[in-house]
Formats: sequence, C-alpha cells, structure tokens
Amino acid sequence: METQGKVTAIDNKIITIEILDQEICTECGIKSDSQFALGCKSCGLLTNKDKKYLKAINKFDLPLKKGDAVKVMLSPVKAVKAGFFIFILPLLLFFLCYFLAEQVLFIDTELLKVGAGFAGLIAGYLVVFFRSRLLKHKDWPQVISISDI
Repeated sequence: METQGKVTAIDNKIITIEILDQEICTECGIKSDSQFALGCKSCGLLTNKDKKYLKAINKFDLPLKKGDAVKVMLSPVKAVKAGFFIFILPLLLFFLCYFLAEQVLFIDTELLKVGAGFAGLIAGYLVVFFRSRLLKHKDWPQVISISDI
C-alpha cells in the first residue's frame, strides 16, 4: 500500500502525516459520514471524521519539515502479517484451548471449556501486545520519499 500525505508533526524518526484523499476515495460508494466509514471513504480504518492521520517511520533519514508532502508505504506482507496476529491468532488460540480442555483435560462442562477458550483468546492478545512492544516501530509504515502534490 502506498499513499501520500502532508507532514504535520515530527518526533525524531516518528512522523505524523495527514493522509490526503486518493482517487480511490472519490470512486468509493461509501460516504464518509456513514457509520461504517468514519472518516475514510474507502475502508474506514482511519476514523477521524475531519482528517485522517497516520504515523510512519523516517527510516531513510529524509530531510523532512512540517508541511512537506511525502509518500508513505506499508508493505503488503507486513499488512497481512499484522492482520494475522491481530485477528486470526487469538481466534485460533481460542479454539485450540477449547478443544484441548475437552480432549486433554477431559473437561465435560461447557462453561469450563468456554473459559479455557477465553483464556486462549486472552493469551493471543497478550502475544500481540508483547510482540508490538518487542518490535516497536519495525512494522510501521515508512516514509519513502518527498513528493510533489
């Protein structure tokens, strides 16, 4: 995914960028004031109603200043990996713990099996939390160039 924006704040290598509407935003059928797309006309992931912001890393030490137009990129592999860790892993651990409680621990009570499943769900989100602390900004989008808008 590659997008363009304007630098609004700089904190060392962490850059806050106001995302500019892309052509795909004007072609999308979802209106920006709908309950499903609070601020972003194409996907609803950026939820500020008036403006959309994104934090990115200035990995290449570009000489940026407030107001500069920049291109930002998030690798599709990183996006898929993040989606897996946030959405799929906790659900997999829920079902794994549910079935392990039944098959290995021989728990017959449905309430206890569901409790074991929720313990797996919580464990999945703890993995996500600690992974984000360990990797810090490694999986964040990167500012790849200064652009002309």
